[in-house]
Amino acid sequence: MSRHNEYLKKILGFNLSLMITLTAIVPNSIAIASASALEGTGLSTEYTEPTPEPTITPETTITQVPTITLEPTVTPTPEPSALPAIPTPTPTPELSQIPEATITPSPALTSTPVPTKSPFRSKTLELMSKYDYISKGETGISKKKVPVKTLQKEVKAYGTLYGTGMPYEEYKQAMGQTWVDATEYDKKPVNITVDITKTMNYDNYVSTLKKLSRYEGVYIYKIGKSTEGRDLYAIEIDMASNKDKDVFMLTGQIHAREFAGGTFIVKEFVDLVQKAQTDKKTMELLKSNKFVAIPIINVDGREALITAQNKWSTGGGQLLKAYTNGTDGGRNFPGLQWGQVTYGSSLKRIIEKKPSYANFPGAYAGSNSETKAVMKWMYHYVVVEQATYYLDLHQQGSIIYAGKSWQTKQQEQNSKDLRTNVLSVINKGITSRKYTRVYEGTSYGMQGQGSSLTDYAVTLAIGAKFSPAYGFSAFTDGKKEYMLMQIRDLDKKTIKVRESNKNFAALTLEIGYGEKYLGNSSSTRRLLANEYNYFNFGKLLEALPKMVK
Repeated sequence: MSRHNEYLKKILGFNLSLMITLTAIVPNSIAIASASALEGTGLSTEYTEPTPEPTITPETTITQVPTITLEPTVTPTPEPSALPAIPTPTPTPELSQIPEATITPSPALTSTPVPTKSPFRSKTLELMSKYDYISKGETGISKKKVPVKTLQKEVKAYGTLYGTGMPYEEYKQAMGQTWVDATEYDKKPVNITVDITKTMNYDNYVSTLKKLSRYEGVYIYKIGKSTEGRDLYAIEIDMASNKDKDVFMLTGQIHAREFAGGTFIVKEFVDLVQKAQTDKKTMELLKSNKFVAIPIINVDGREALITAQNKWSTGGGQLLKAYTNGTDGGRNFPGLQWGQVTYGSSLKRIIEKKPSYANFPGAYAGSNSETKAVMKWMYHYVVVEQATYYLDLHQQGSIIYAGKSWQTKQQEQNSKDLRTNVLSVINKGITSRKYTRVYEGTSYGMQGQGSSLTDYAVTLAIGAKFSPAYGFSAFTDGKKEYMLMQIRDLDKKTIKVRESNKNFAALTLEIGYGEKYLGNSSSTRRLLANEYNYFNFGKLLEALPKMVK
């Protein structure tokens, strides 16, 4: 029996196989469960990003997007005494260099059977109603926030703290929020086509998810709100069966200008579900595995670039990466390495100290509503449902990050093995540009750069918990809390840490190559459509279960 089903039995308290055959007791009306809402790298890599550009002043004064400093090259360089001249960027491969792929539309509606929604319901909301996320997610030692100055004195032998931790009350709000079942149980399925060459705005996105939820075994949930008040959606493919299921997680577009991840995940889910209606092998795969995703996290930023790209660009033409309030969602999580700079390291040069188009970690850890929503989603699937693999889709560089230097070597190897398998899928048959590996230095996460999605997922998997005193995650031996810079290497740890998900693996996959792949211009959409087909992204979900050891 998989770890996923063992957890289901433990939490629900009765036999899962028998439970699946029962008629659902959850009403067709909206079901609500108690729940909640809520990379800088020192790298040595096979791929080198362009040298950072100097500070760029926006053409117009935008309070949300102030003057910024661009990201660094992948290979660390000494601090310059003056900003370098803008370099000549490495030419991006022209579209003509990549064989044009045929974009095949989904089959006509008449060829897709219209299944009747069965009484089966995913057990996600029921699980959530029986789990105490607040107490189980924290250390259980400290109960209130300790001033940063006090913490500085406690850890001065190890390094320095930058930034403020997440207030305990906001942590409790995040882990105590409710999810709302938005599945359209009573509506008939219709054929859905996702054309990457066409713009998908927020309304199109939500409409597509709702239509997909009409198919048996597909569920959507409202898991929180965006900065501007839009609903954030999560989706599950969880077909009725009595099989032990591995759980596969995906997230996309936490960065506004990185459209590929969000659009790719929506298309992957839509095409996989519709294929299963006529292909028994695909349906059997869905009955044996569970796929979950938040396709688009930064819904506000995506919409801003669709409707007013010039407003949300810098004077140098850099597109918005952060949320529309200037916080970089990829640095805002209260993970193990939040705000820590160890001796021998220095604060990353790219880190902004105020709201910006990119790289501002936030006023404090977990400050954004999107972060709070994802915190609960992440905890539920990584810890409660014991997810097997997690893929976070970003742009740019055609590279894949795998593992964290501060987790155990075995855990890190799990992620590296997954990367090897994913590369074998997306690079199959490719003779030109290929996706490749990138390696993070041993000081990764210890230069004050905040905490990313995969940082936070791995934080949870290795057994760290939220410290009310620190305002971010910490290790504990049951008596005391320890910051990451006090431990550094779990293989050389002096305390015993109980892993929450021993076999978990996580990747950050950077789609495309160069700035031409960013944003939502018609030429960019054509590039992304070609990327999706040429690099086998449409086959990735079906390949994941075969990678499980």
